[in-house]
Amino acid sequence: MRILDQRYLKIAALLGLLALAPLSQAALARPGSLRPERSSFFLALGGCKDHKWVKETKKTWVPPVYTQKLVGYDQNGKPIYEKVLVKEGYYKTTIIHKCAKCGKIK
Repeated sequence: MRILDQRYLKIAALLGLLALAPLSQAALARPGSLRPERSSFFLALGGCKDHKWVKETKKTWVPPVYTQKLVGYDQNGKPIYEKVLVKEGYYKTTIIHKCAKCGKIK
């Protein structure tokens, strides 16, 4: 039983080191590139206390609206429908307020 516990501890320690390896490589590659206010632990704790709100524009695609129109009937009396464009698709620009520090949207 004791041998299994030691194996699990070794595996857990190895997995912990493997999880931290990309962070250390990123820090070595670009010093100062890791921002603690953007880390997952920071965001899980509720983000920053003093938000710096910045206006940003966001474009979203509004799809076109179609309807079916009765065109006529076939030889057996079944109706024939045609897809008709009611409203064309377009881009809608909206203004959002986003925190420059933590990325929270107002």
